[in-house]
Amino acid sequence: DILYGFSVQLHATSTNVSVTAHQPIIYQNVITNIADMYDVTTGIVHPPVHGLYSLSVTVTENDGQDSMYVDLVVSDRVVCQASMLQSDISGNSVSIYPSGTCNTVVQLEPTGEVYVRPSESLAIAGRFNWFSGHLIQYFQ
Repeated sequence: DILYGFSVQLHATSTNVSVTAHQPIIYQNVITNIADMYDVTTGIVHPPVHGLYSLSVTVTENDGQDSMYVDLVVSDRVVCQASMLQSDISGNSVSIYPSGTCNTVVQLEPTGEVYVRPSESLAIAGRFNWFSGHLIQYFQ
């Protein structure tokens, strides 16, 4: 069996981490990183083998904005978007730490790059933001 996977958290203790619009988010707290898939200096995942992968992003906003969106990007193509809304349709606050998720299954090549990027510059809740993935099926 071939096993590859990663799980990273934006920050282990910080409540606010600033991220830059349209740039890869650099998750600093590495939980699992089999085969060094995740590059902690760039925030980019490099798939080690050609295969089918499951990817997941959870994002939590922490600076009082009404909404926030992050893209899961695979080789320059947005494959999934996590969105968060601070208030409901009537404008009532719905959560102290509103969050959003995106989960997808994609075919990846070893030459590909995978990363998460915000749609705008803002501060997000460091300890509540996660990015993870693992190989489901290896393709020869």
